[in-house]
Amino acid sequence: MDAVACISLRDREDRTREAAAQLHRVGLCRRVEFYRPARPPNRPKEAIWESHRTVLRRALDARRETVLVFEDDVAFRPGLTRRRLDSVREAFGALPKGWTVFYLGHWPIELHFLRHNLVRTRSACTHAYVASRALMEWLVATPYSSFIASSGVIGKGLDAAYAALAGTYAHFPMLAVQSTSPGDHKARTHGGIRAARHLVTRTRLHDYLLSHLMRPAELWAAAVSPLRTWREPTQPPG
Repeated sequence: MDAVACISLRDREDRTREAAAQLHRVGLCRRVEFYRPARPPNRPKEAIWESHRTVLRRALDARRETVLVFEDDVAFRPGLTRRRLDSVREAFGALPKGWTVFYLGHWPIELHFLRHNLVRTRSACTHAYVASRALMEWLVATPYSSFIASSGVIGKGLDAAYAALAGTYAHFPMLAVQSTSPGDHKARTHGGIRAARHLVTRTRLHDYLLSHLMRPAELWAAAVSPLRTWREPTQPPG
């Protein structure tokens, strides 16, 4: 990778420390540059979008061709051996021309195998991915206000926008999930528990399920992939 970045709010020293420990464990601690924005007063989805946009703008300004981006809730799965890293390198080298995103961690909604360790994917979550130059240019040119993607499964925000782009791929199996650390992008207690879904969307259960079901979701998507016809998204970056 030409650059490595990790996004962490200034007032979340706990998650910055946890992310630093994770990156140290896999040998990226000396390469990573932390981006520490202030907590926004509201509109968390827009703030997430703009944080990633800033990171990709910096990489673009530095004339990088690729940048590995993490969010501070990244948690690497066990078994990240030299053999697994070689597999990632092999899969990355096999990416088709015109790729935009290469996920190392994600929640796959659907996927299609190109080889044993490389899949096309339409995914949620942006905690661990490689951005191509094409993606950098697209996001830098696209403020949140001009492109608000919506998906009934993924919702609204950056990951829904990425899921609408052509050329998104992932290593199989995923290398990183999200930790169970309390997230910053949802108001857990606002409005109280008024419906069954609020037990997930407004409590810590959301973070727990997101973390522990990410890998099972990948296995399920892989199992049903032969039964589904892959339809490449039509929205190109740029």
